[in-house]
Amino acid sequence: MPKSLEIKIGNLTIGGEYPVAVQSMTNVPTDDIQASVEQCIRIFNAGGEMVRLTTQGLKEVGSLGLIKQELLQRGYTLPLVADVHFKPTVAEEAAKIVEKVRINPGNYATHKTGRTEPFTPTEYAKELTAIKEFLKPLIEICKGNNTAIRIGVNHGSLSERIMSRYGDTPEGMAESAMEFIKIFSSAGCHNLVISMKASKPRVMVYANRHLMKKMQANEMVYPVHLGVTEAGEGEDGRIKSVIGIACLLQDGIGDTIRVSLTEEPEAEIPVAKKIVSFFAAVKKDLPVAVFNHYSYNPFAYQKRVSLPSENIGGRNVPIVILKITDPRGKEFPLSEAGYSFAENGTLLSGHGAADYIFLEDENWFSVPGKAVHAICNFPAWKTRHKSLSHHYPLIDLKDYESVKSEFRGLHFLKMSLKDTNPAHLQILDTAFLACLIVDLPEYDALNVTRQFFNTLSKRNCRIPVILHKTYKSKSFEDLVIQASGELGPVFLDGLGDGLWIEESNLELDPSFLRSLSFGILQSSGMRISKTEFISCPGCGRTLFNLQTVSHKIREATSHLVGLKIAIMGCIVNGPGEMADADYGYVGAGPAKISLYRGKEVVKQGIPEGEALNEMIELIKKDGKWVERKED
Repeated sequence: MPKSLEIKIGNLTIGGEYPVAVQSMTNVPTDDIQASVEQCIRIFNAGGEMVRLTTQGLKEVGSLGLIKQELLQRGYTLPLVADVHFKPTVAEEAAKIVEKVRINPGNYATHKTGRTEPFTPTEYAKELTAIKEFLKPLIEICKGNNTAIRIGVNHGSLSERIMSRYGDTPEGMAESAMEFIKIFSSAGCHNLVISMKASKPRVMVYANRHLMKKMQANEMVYPVHLGVTEAGEGEDGRIKSVIGIACLLQDGIGDTIRVSLTEEPEAEIPVAKKIVSFFAAVKKDLPVAVFNHYSYNPFAYQKRVSLPSENIGGRNVPIVILKITDPRGKEFPLSEAGYSFAENGTLLSGHGAADYIFLEDENWFSVPGKAVHAICNFPAWKTRHKSLSHHYPLIDLKDYESVKSEFRGLHFLKMSLKDTNPAHLQILDTAFLACLIVDLPEYDALNVTRQFFNTLSKRNCRIPVILHKTYKSKSFEDLVIQASGELGPVFLDGLGDGLWIEESNLELDPSFLRSLSFGILQSSGMRISKTEFISCPGCGRTLFNLQTVSHKIREATSHLVGLKIAIMGCIVNGPGEMADADYGYVGAGPAKISLYRGKEVVKQGIPEGEALNEMIELIKKDGKWVERKED
């Protein structure tokens, strides 16, 4: 099967069998030469292999030349990338200076008019012809200067032409890129990199799969840059980025990556390098033929059909299981699982509380009521817990036949994906009211898991499946990256009914694993358990401190479970990329903010110091505010 074309970006080669390259982007004004140079150096010293800089106008193009000159004088020769959105002349001048220019098909040489009616075939063709004319000078300059072009499609800024024919869809994103690919390639310009970016990992993944399918069908497979835009910060930002990028790397797609965090740009590089080391070690093999053998549609999301048992499977959201042991000395061990007591003594569970507690063989669990569901090994359940409500047994699949008459309700079967004995699998076909917990292997977990679901599909087996893996991590960040990259893609494709993460090498509070589990389910679009933040990493266009403001907004609104809040540094991708957000906080000028309700701007030019309070008042006015509960 053909690999992606090898291309040169300055002294860096990507594509084909070359290693996946990592990159970042400056977040200071490009006209601040010294700050830009220092930030580029920090990115390069951290291991970045390319740096992208905002290039709004011709003034910034001149600054790019000075930045490049200073970097060369200081011994830094890795490529720079100009980020251009709207102006062809800016892209053309930048292409004479830097090694790569990024353009966005959604807004390059086109303007938003607010049009909603479909384009006629004639109108569609006319606009494409006009764009081809706009691109001619850039193409000749790039060919003459050996400058690479990144055709960078953003989910939030598709053209009205594409929207009229494909809607706001992953396929529309891929077609937007293909239109430009065909224009460049027909003119003999093949030094191309393609990217499909979205703030939702699922959209980003499906768009890249559509892109690869279309490129293969047209026999023009160019290198692909991967990233989840506006991922955010901290653990949530890492989970969201890893799920999308790692999924595609394991699909065989991806030649460069960027982890877009609302942090200092150089902080993105170690995360990106870990993603590459964990998930890009396998030999790249472009995936369309492989996808044909999957039991699900890899180009359109559909949840696997499973038979419900209690609150697991069927139309239920995926559950979270958490192991809690050795409660001695703890006033209330179930607090680690997200439970608390009300003033009247009632046991409470929140949106982030584990659905099931695994007790192993212990007998300490005696909280009354129906709020907590517990699982224990079969021998302990039979002798001590069988008579208790909401206590369920766990037994190895190979031992199930001899004792299955003991079970009248929900019970859990466990098997390793290393052992898919046909005789054992046959048991699953008639294991009614059972849920299957599968132990994922240490290596190649995603591929093995996908193959297992294929096996279940061929058997028409509808048993709910819970993914379980015990990690042996070197650091907390390693655990977040490995678990997100192995487990998240399974849920992106709608294949899992639950999640159970354990860690054997690190000393950590069970609440960390609980938070990680819910974070993976939320970022994969399967279950909402907290406020959803869409937060861009910032660039030279940003006119306020994104990290500080993002932290303040999170502190004030993180208790508004299910609400989606976007924090955007500028207007370029703001309204589109936050299209499904409930509220948006968008930079509108120096220390000025615009507030959005959905896609509608409701207040403009608010002083930055007043904007957060104004947004809270807007949420209250809409009846979506709740007071924070005291711990």
